Amino acid sequence: MSDTGYRYNFGAAVIACAVAGPIFVGVLAAGAFVDAASSRPLPVGNIFGSVVPALAILPLTGLFGAVLACLPVALGTTALTFLARRYEAAAAWGVWIGAGVAIAGGAGLLASRTSPEPMLALALTGAACAAIARRGLRRG
Repeated sequence: MSDTGYRYNFGAAVIACAVAGPIFVGVLAAGAFVDAASSRPLPVGNIFGSVVPALAILPLTGLFGAVLACLPVALGTTALTFLARRYEAAAAWGVWIGAGVAIAGGAGLLASRTSPEPMLALALTGAACAAIARRGLRRG
């Protein structure tokens, strides 16, 4: 176990926390549109009638999502940075994204046992946040 020379800028973790809520809401909204479109044609008026309220609550989702994402992002980032400093393979993008999917998807699986949509939305949010957080890992 030698030092691989990786250092972390925690600004990327802050950004990952800040965008967690909007990403989650966006994934849920996209899933609702796909589900609705697959069962029947969706009138354009309904799309705009749904998008405007979603945009109005976006700042609230950012605040609420940041509070909820703070602990998992901080723990995942700290653990993966610790591992990346010791093992080169732990700095790989796939490892970080896989960890994000496992942490957020696992939480979604525990929270929602009846419907797969929230678990899938959390898993995709975890993957996106992990990719954003990985941007803060730098060598040297």
